[in-house]
Amino acid sequence: MTEPIRLFVGMDPREWVGLSVFCSSVWRHASRPVQITPIAGPPSGGSNAFTMSRFIVPQLCQYKGWAIYADGSDMLCRADIAELYDQSVADIRAVHVVKHDYKTRFPKKYFGADNPDYTRKNWSSLMLMFCGHYAWRNIPEDPQALHRLSWIPDHQIGDLPPQWNYLVGEENQTGPAKIAHFTVGLPVWHPYSDCEYSDDWRSERERTGDFQPWSPVEKASVAV
Repeated sequence: MTEPIRLFVGMDPREWVGLSVFCSSVWRHASRPVQITPIAGPPSGGSNAFTMSRFIVPQLCQYKGWAIYADGSDMLCRADIAELYDQSVADIRAVHVVKHDYKTRFPKKYFGADNPDYTRKNWSSLMLMFCGHYAWRNIPEDPQALHRLSWIPDHQIGDLPPQWNYLVGEENQTGPAKIAHFTVGLPVWHPYSDCEYSDDWRSERERTGDFQPWSPVEKASVAV
C-alpha cells in the first residue's frame, strides 16, 4: 500500500474557513493519499498562531522521511500535491522552497498587522522537508534565523518551481498558481474579495458545504 503524503498545515483559529478550504482543495486534486495534520502554537504579536510550530515538523515525524509544511490557512491548492512531493526524488536536500525575491506591496495585512520586508520573506511558508537531515536536529531559537533558514547551508536549500507558492497580489510572481497564497488576507474579507484566484477560492468554499458566515471577523473592517 502506498504511504500517504505527510502534509502539515499551519492553523490559525481566526482562519478556520481557510483551513477547511485548503484541505478540500488538496484532497480534491490529489492522485495519492494525503495525511493532513493541522499544527498551531501561541500567537506572537500580529503573527499567525503557527508561526514557530512549522519548524518542529521533522521532530513530529521522528526525523524520518519527507514531509510538506504549508501555511494552509491562507492558501488554495490548484494542482496535485503529489507533484510537489515528488520534487524530492532526484534532489535530496534538507529543504526545498520557492526562493522569493520581492518587496511587498502591502505594508499592512489582515487584522491590521504589520507586514515588513525581510531577507528570504515567505521562503518558510511552503517547505518540502527531508526530516532526516541533521539540520533539523539543531534548530536555533531565534525566530529571524528560523524564518530565513539561515542555519541551513545554502547548498542544502533546494529550489521549488515558483508556481507552488504564488503570492497573490505581489510582484515578480510566476503563474499560473499551483498553490495560491493569500498572504495579506483571504477573499472572505471585503478588502481582498476581488483579488487573484478569489473566484477559485469561493468555489472551493462552496464545495466544503460552508455557506454561512464562519466568524464575526468575516464582517469586520480590516486595516489595509
